[in-house]
Amino acid sequence: MNEILKVKDLNVSFKDSQGLLFSHTVTKHVLKGVSFEIKEGQILGLVGESGSGKSTIAKAVLGLVPYEGEVIMDNAAPSMVFQDPAGSLNPAKRIGWLLDEALYLRGEKDPDERSNKVLEMINLVGLKEEHLKRYPKELSGGQRQRVCIGRALMSQPRLLIADEPVSALDVTIQAQILELLRDLQKKLDLSILFISHDLRVVYNFCDRLIILKDGVIVEEGDPKVVYRTPKDQYTKVLLSSI
Repeated sequence: MNEILKVKDLNVSFKDSQGLLFSHTVTKHVLKGVSFEIKEGQILGLVGESGSGKSTIAKAVLGLVPYEGEVIMDNAAPSMVFQDPAGSLNPAKRIGWLLDEALYLRGEKDPDERSNKVLEMINLVGLKEEHLKRYPKELSGGQRQRVCIGRALMSQPRLLIADEPVSALDVTIQAQILELLRDLQKKLDLSILFISHDLRVVYNFCDRLIILKDGVIVEEGDPKVVYRTPKDQYTKVLLSSI
């Protein structure tokens, strides 16, 4: 399989002012020489505790933060699904408008064509046409996340970045959203960078995983192999907390 994303020696640093009266600036190294790749049709899990640098990797891939190193995409044009669906959707707009806007912003001017694509997408993510007339507050958390996934897919990306997409949902809804993502991955031939702090979710969902600690990859491999025979002590700690 061809690589759809290759990250090589990725380094991200931020300037941080410390102190009050006599403040001084220090450099905080968030990512330190991170390298990995995602192949076509692959789901790569990126696991680590809060502050490990997981979301910073996503932002670097999207070009939202300055970095050193290489981020090489094979015409991937990635889209992102965020953790909090409520915060990702404009509460003043109906669902139909939110999906339609994604098409309009990418240059599709024919309203009839956009309307057909919106209807196709709402069905694809497991919702009904009637949901297009509702506001985000009128949907459940799982339904809102389905809308966010649909909106991200409106740009027809080959790479989907999912940043903790199920952590704000209860266990039953988590399973439904993961099943939806797996189904969409197969139907649309997507590659997915799946960011999570939960090794249990990654075990069943991802083809491969990376363990990140303090901006450094400490372990990677097949999830089932890593579970059975973890090599790094930090991985063992994460597994023991499950």
